[in-house]
Amino acid sequence: MPLNIKPSSLSLPCGVNVGHAHREILETIDSRTLSPRKPRGTFSSFYTSLLSITLIISLFGIYSSFMRISQQPNHPFDRDVSETATSQGQIHLSQNEWINPKEELRVVVDGEMFSSKEKKKAIEDVKMIHPNEGQRAAADDKITPATGMPLDLKALRTVSRLIYNRVGKCGSRTLMAVTERAAEWNNFKHVKSQEYHGMTLTNQEEMEFISEVMSLNPPFIYNRHVRYVNFSSHGIDISSSPKYINLIRDPVDRKISTFYYTRFGDVKHEREDTKRNANLTFEECVLDNHPECAAGKIGIIPYFCGQVDACHEDHEWALETAKRNVVENFVFVGILEQFEISLKIWQYLLPQFFRSAPVAYQKIVRREALTKFKSKSRVEPSEKVKAIMRERMELDYEFYNFITERMRLIEKQILSVAQKLKDET
Repeated sequence: MPLNIKPSSLSLPCGVNVGHAHREILETIDSRTLSPRKPRGTFSSFYTSLLSITLIISLFGIYSSFMRISQQPNHPFDRDVSETATSQGQIHLSQNEWINPKEELRVVVDGEMFSSKEKKKAIEDVKMIHPNEGQRAAADDKITPATGMPLDLKALRTVSRLIYNRVGKCGSRTLMAVTERAAEWNNFKHVKSQEYHGMTLTNQEEMEFISEVMSLNPPFIYNRHVRYVNFSSHGIDISSSPKYINLIRDPVDRKISTFYYTRFGDVKHEREDTKRNANLTFEECVLDNHPECAAGKIGIIPYFCGQVDACHEDHEWALETAKRNVVENFVFVGILEQFEISLKIWQYLLPQFFRSAPVAYQKIVRREALTKFKSKSRVEPSEKVKAIMRERMELDYEFYNFITERMRLIEKQILSVAQKLKDET
């Protein structure tokens, strides 16, 4: 008797093709041992529909489970810590469900794994996030004095907007005097800001500062005691953004000069109403660990790091950000101890501004006009105290040495070019 087996009447595992199973059954079973089945009518159709729905639901469940498994990390530490920064630069570290509590907690920073012993340092590195841009210098991308070298000398000759964001007590009035004379000779504007105290700006003040500078007709040098302002972060195209120059000096020497200037002024601007302790010497300030001379203070770096709060902290991030800005946004940073060489380098890199600047400086020297800029009543401290302060100002010295070495490399490039031109003639 022929078989009357319908595929829809068979109960099969999820995922097995019903038609294919039907053919296999017909080929393997003995027809003589089976009895014909009667059609089930309406109940059979209902059973078939129910089976189809169950099959679809089962297949969907298997697919969903597979997708969840594939999205899970391969290792419990693949997603162990997430990091975000608020606009104020505060950091939140949140631990998720994939941390294995029996294993050593690890922190991920820039894709690198740190053990619990290095957790503190890793969290400090996370704070390197730039509060305004949400970026931080990569740990394996350290800036060196040679970064960005050799300089594009041809491009520098086209610069028409310069900002001299003067570092206090670093020969700024001497450089301003030279610039004033150079402006007359080289036909550019020397704009001297009348704002002397607003070095750290709010976001609104940054925008006002940028608006003031960008409203000036080039060529010009704009000078002001102000920490570095990133024009491109406020929507100014990088090709239109002004370049910077600056001048720094030995950090301890600057600290001593600042200490006495804030108490007594200088020959030109003598102070009589200072609120500082006029009887305190720098030597006493250091040895008594007075707050004014204590460790943890940086003086030069914020002028190159920027306006965010993290730039005012004694931290590696501030140092690295300052270096990066020097490489990317400053044409050249001179050294007061090598002022004449610095002027010659500016003259070569930016002749449109500093042509004959060394000559202007010599005229000022001959008039003995520089003596009025020296701090009054300065008492030189002992070498012991200077050594103590060098340790306390370690990051400022690292930056100072960075600028000194970069200056040497730029001077070497200029001499190489000059020698090549000489050989060609």
